[in-house]
Amino acid sequence: MLCRNGGGLLEKQNRIVWFLLAAVLFSLQVLPRLWTDSAVTDEAWETTSGYYYWLQGDVVSPHNHPPTANALNALPLLCMPLKTLPGIWNNSENRAYAFYYVSNLTQLDWILILSRSMSLIFSLAAGFILYLLVRRESWVVFISALLLWAFEPNLLAFSTISKADAIFTFFCTASLFCFLRSREEKSWRWYFLTGLMTGLVMTSKLTGLCLLPIFLALDLWEYGKIKGSFVSRWVIGIAGFLAAVFFVYLPGTIRLPYHLNPFQYFFLRIKDGLWLAGNFHTSAFFWGQNYPSETWWQFPVIFALKSTVPFTLLILAGMIGLALGKVKVPAWVWFFPLAWIAFLHLSPLVYLRYAMPVYPALILLAAQGARWLWEAGKTPQWRSLRWLLVFAGLWNAASTLSYFSNQIGYFNDFVLPSEKVKLLDYHYFDLDQDLKRLALVSKERQWTHVKLAYAGQDDPYYYGLPMWEPWSLKDLSAPQPGMVYVIEKHMLLSQSEAFPLFRSWPKVLKPTGRVGDAWEYYEIPGAAKETDRSPFLPSTPALVYQNAPYRHQNQVKP
Repeated sequence: MLCRNGGGLLEKQNRIVWFLLAAVLFSLQVLPRLWTDSAVTDEAWETTSGYYYWLQGDVVSPHNHPPTANALNALPLLCMPLKTLPGIWNNSENRAYAFYYVSNLTQLDWILILSRSMSLIFSLAAGFILYLLVRRESWVVFISALLLWAFEPNLLAFSTISKADAIFTFFCTASLFCFLRSREEKSWRWYFLTGLMTGLVMTSKLTGLCLLPIFLALDLWEYGKIKGSFVSRWVIGIAGFLAAVFFVYLPGTIRLPYHLNPFQYFFLRIKDGLWLAGNFHTSAFFWGQNYPSETWWQFPVIFALKSTVPFTLLILAGMIGLALGKVKVPAWVWFFPLAWIAFLHLSPLVYLRYAMPVYPALILLAAQGARWLWEAGKTPQWRSLRWLLVFAGLWNAASTLSYFSNQIGYFNDFVLPSEKVKLLDYHYFDLDQDLKRLALVSKERQWTHVKLAYAGQDDPYYYGLPMWEPWSLKDLSAPQPGMVYVIEKHMLLSQSEAFPLFRSWPKVLKPTGRVGDAWEYYEIPGAAKETDRSPFLPSTPALVYQNAPYRHQNQVKP
């Protein structure tokens, strides 16, 4: 069946079966996380903004993302009998807190499951476009591409998180596919679809703005190879782009008080994004130290650490084969990811998930690298290359599956679990996905007096952690009898003088246990004494937790 000439299921007309198998493998790895992961960083904010898009035409919420992806993630929630608190408007933090943890706490699991299912659906749709790109390739390229996609930890990590990334990646992939088809076929439909998809990209995430110069550069570079009129392609494409922008922002025009036209709302969002890019300053934690900002040379290292070793090696093989003339790929396969990542570095902060739209091109390049090595294995002296490729495929799958189902925390096989927190920013291994697991541990171990050192957005109390307090000056000086001290590990690396854990007893005392990649806890024997009256330390976001209704009800005032 797996012969070079193709036969049975490897015949081109039957290859859809292989995609369906890959889609099943992809889905099985992420489905459990629909309900086992707690709400991750920014998830409540973005999904709530999407829900209010449908409810009140909100296209101006201050979370710095255009509305399309958030609205699509929130779409299934319209089928639920959810409640909203009146009077909370245009404040994403308070509004999301109220929506998730006050008005609809009893339905929190279903809110997560339904909104996250949209990310999975769109990730599978992006995988289908990758299938369309490789279905006519040799069977080595075809099988390699599908397996690399089905076991790509970064794509898996964000395929069940109700944030913009998965849907944004789909629209970028769909826009690229339509753009390529519009260059091959003289059809206004493909021209219009290219513009429409590009509009949906730019109304999902502002980094999509870099698509236009990339497409323009590709068109000008290969001007003579394009079918149809260059001018008509771009005029019709711009019409499709404007149509997408108009209809996405139309609910704001109809329902918001000022009734601005849709394009005004679109340009206001771009203006806000450009202002943020020029005024947002943050340090980047890389390889054990803080840098004033992320630099371009850090990105390849981060990619290698967070990708499987076989995938990285096959990309290198594809690049070497391309340089030697052994690998033949269209220009977009290497130009698109190179240009995208170059544009990303104009942003004040670049996380690896921002590069998700380039993964289809990288997978195709790696698959072509695999084909080159496989064909080189025809000769007796290089036959071992074929066995190495089979081993690489098994290694790739095993490496990813070993993290089931915590792909968020994936690092390659040469990074020890204890080293994650020392190498990269905690966003690369912890997005607060373990709050529910932390609460389960607290229930099993019957915690009663908990002190929490945590800088996240979502309150673990709502997942079952006992009512906790922030650390105090007294706790910092020495652990108190009868207390359980819970620490988010990256806080141990923080050099903050306001909460200097890096100089306190947790640096030398061995923890009682750990939860996931990010949490450590210290169970101090003895009986809890009188209420701690020393000043609390700034270890938890006051906006969310100090104003929580349950704290007022229980008269606990951090």
